[in-house]
Amino acid sequence: MGLKFYEESESRRARRLCERLKKEKKILVILDNIWASLDFEKVGIPFGDNHKGCDYAENEDLQSIAKDVAKACGCLPIAIVTIARALRNKSVFEWKNALQELRRPSGRSFTGVPAEAYSTIELSYNHLEGEELKSTFLLCSLMVHIQSATIQYLLSYGMGLGLFGGIDRIEEAWNRVYMLVNKLKTSCLLLDGHTSEEFSMHDVVRDVAISIAFRDQGVFSMNDGVFPRGLSDKEALKRCPAISLHNCKIDELLEGLECPQLKLLHMATEDLSVQQIPNNFFIGMTELRVLDFVAMHLPSLPSSLCLLSNLQTLCLDYGVFGDVSIIGELKTLEILSFQGSNIEEFPREIGQLTRLRLLNLAYCNLLKVIPSNVLSSLSRLEELYMGYTFVEWEIEGLNNVRSKASLHELKQLSYLTNLEIQIQDANVLPKGLLSKKLKRYKIFIGDEWNWSDQLQNSRILKLKLNNSTWLKDDVFMQMKGIEELYLDEMRGVKNIVYDLDREGFPKLKHPQIQNNPYFLYVIDSVKHVPRDAFRALESLSLSNLINLEKICHGKLKAESFCKEDDIKDNVIDKLEFAQLRKLTLKSLPHLRSFCSLLKKSYTPERQQAPLTIGSSSNEVILEDELDTSAPFFSEKTAWYETLISNLAKL
Repeated sequence: MGLKFYEESESRRARRLCERLKKEKKILVILDNIWASLDFEKVGIPFGDNHKGCDYAENEDLQSIAKDVAKACGCLPIAIVTIARALRNKSVFEWKNALQELRRPSGRSFTGVPAEAYSTIELSYNHLEGEELKSTFLLCSLMVHIQSATIQYLLSYGMGLGLFGGIDRIEEAWNRVYMLVNKLKTSCLLLDGHTSEEFSMHDVVRDVAISIAFRDQGVFSMNDGVFPRGLSDKEALKRCPAISLHNCKIDELLEGLECPQLKLLHMATEDLSVQQIPNNFFIGMTELRVLDFVAMHLPSLPSSLCLLSNLQTLCLDYGVFGDVSIIGELKTLEILSFQGSNIEEFPREIGQLTRLRLLNLAYCNLLKVIPSNVLSSLSRLEELYMGYTFVEWEIEGLNNVRSKASLHELKQLSYLTNLEIQIQDANVLPKGLLSKKLKRYKIFIGDEWNWSDQLQNSRILKLKLNNSTWLKDDVFMQMKGIEELYLDEMRGVKNIVYDLDREGFPKLKHPQIQNNPYFLYVIDSVKHVPRDAFRALESLSLSNLINLEKICHGKLKAESFCKEDDIKDNVIDKLEFAQLRKLTLKSLPHLRSFCSLLKKSYTPERQQAPLTIGSSSNEVILEDELDTSAPFFSEKTAWYETLISNLAKL
C-alpha cells in the first residue's frame, strides 16, 4: 500500500495503519498462523462499526448466537470455518445446541492443539452425515502425513476395508470416493491437494482426527519416528483395528505384533538401508485386510505373509525388493500396487491371483519383462496402470512360443474399464486394443511423450506414429469420449475431422497437433454431410504444421464449437468458439483462414467466416506472426480483421 512506518511506539504505528486502512473501500487482510485471540484495535486493524465488515445474518437471534459461537471458538480461523460449515443451513436450535457443547468443559484434548480448536473440529466431525463419511474422514487422517495423499490410495484402502457399502465395481467406488472427498472438503475437514487427484488436511484437523480415532477405536498413528506409547500395551494392541507408522524404524517392532483384530497396517520409512522383517511378523495379525509398505528395502518378504488369508489390498510402492513370488499365494487379493518400485521381472505366480481387480505398475522404470499369459490370467482385472513403465512386449504372431507378454492379452480382459499405459513401439499394437468398454484411459503411444499425472481429464490419448496404418482400425470410433488428444508427426493424416473421427469428437476438450507437413485442415467436411464438431472445445493448439491452410474446410452444423442450446441456425455461417479458453497458433506459414463456406457463388469478402472467441478470460497465443504482407492478407479479408478486433477486446 506504499505505507512506511517511522514511528517507534506500537500504538502510534497501529494508529497510522488504521488511518491508512480506512481510506480503502475494499481491502483483504490475511492473518496466517494465528493461535491466540488477536486484538485488532491494538495492531491497527479497523473493524465493526469503525469499518463495516461482512458479518451479516437476516435472523437477529442467529446473528447473536453466531457471534457467541465465534467467541467460543477462541476466534481461531480454523475453528470458526469448520464449525460454520458444520452449522450451515441449520436451525437456530441447532446453533444453540452447538454453542452449549462448545461451552461445556471437556477433558478431551490433544497435545499442541488449542482446546477451542479441538472442540469445534470434533463438533464438526459429529455433524458429518453417516458412518461412512465419518470413517472416511478418520481414514484420511492416517494417510496425510507431510504431503497430500492421492484419491487412488483412499480408494485402495477403503475397498480393502470394505468401507463402501453396495459397491460392485471399482468404477462405482471411484464415484463414491470422489463424492465423499468433496463432502469433506465442503465441511472444511479436507483441503485441495497439489492436483485434482489429491487431497490434504490441515495439521490441526489431522491431529484432532487421529486423537478421535485413538479414543474411539484404539487406532495407533505415529509420525517422524516417535512410537505411540500404546504400542507397548499388549491389551490395547489386541483391540487395535489400524496402525499407521510413518518414518519408523521397524527393528523396534521386535518379533512382531499380537494384533488379532488388526485390519490395516501402514508402514513408511525414509531409511535407505536394508531392513529385515522377521519371518513370523504376520502371525499375530491374520485378520489383516490392508497392508501398505512404503519405500521399504527388503531382500525378501516375510514367509508369514502367506497366512494373511483375508488380505484385500497390498501396496509395495517405491520400495526395493528381492523375491516377491510369495504374493501369488494371497488368493483373496483384489488390489496390488508396485508403483515406483524396483522390480525388474514380474513374477509368474501373480497370474494365480484370479480375484485381482486393480494392478498398479506405474513408474516401475526397471520392469522390462512380464511373462506370457500372466496378464490374461487376471480374468477379473478392472484397472491396469502402467504409465512411465516400458515393458518389452512380444509382437503377436512372430513366435509360436511366447516367453513375454503381448498387448493382445489385454483384449482378453473382459472387465477392463480403466487403462493407463505407455507404449514406445506402435508395431506391437494389436488391432482392436482400444475398445468401447474403456471408461477411463491415459494411453501414450510413441517414444518421446513425457508421462504426467497433472492431466486433468480422464480420457487422454497421445499418438506419435511414423504412419497412420494403425489408425485404419477405426480406433477413434472404438474410443468414445476422448477429452484430450495429442498428435505428433502422424504421417499421412491430413485432418482430424473427418479422417480420424467422422463423429466430430463431440467430447474433445483439448486437441494438440504438431510437426506434420501433411496436415492441411483441422476439419475437412467437403466430402461429407455437414456435421457438428468440437462441441466441448476448451483449448486448441496447432504447432509446426507448415502446410496447414484452414482450420475448417467446408460446411459445419451450427452446433460446432459451442453449446447446442445457444444456436438456432442449421448451417454455420459464423465461427464461434463458445467454450474456448486457450488458442495457440505457432509455425503455421500457410494458414489462410479459419473457415470457408464453399457456397456456389461468393466474393473474397464472403469467403471467410467471422471468428468469435468466448469470454474475456481467454488466452490467445500467436507465435511466429502471420505474414500480413502476403497477397492473401492484402485483400483485408473479413476473418483476419475479425480475429484482430476480437483479440484486441480480450
